[in-house]
Amino acid sequence: MTTRVLCVDDEKLIRDALTMFLEHLGLEVRCCVNGRDCLEEFRSFHDRYDLVMVNYDMPGMDGTEVVRGLRVID
Repeated sequence: MTTRVLCVDDEKLIRDALTMFLEHLGLEVRCCVNGRDCLEEFRSFHDRYDLVMVNYDMPGMDGTEVVRGLRVID
């Protein structure tokens, strides 16, 4: 069974590097560009993900707010 990871970071370079690294380790990766997209994705498919990686410092919704939202969902 493949481990599936949901990542959220507002910087494309970080998302791309993180995706390459995690896929190299054999993980399945989906990235979101902001906290709202992450919560929407997780709300729709929370049973699909084994791990969520969240950037702390993002505009609009910081990592703490995202984690709070994730915990409400699951």
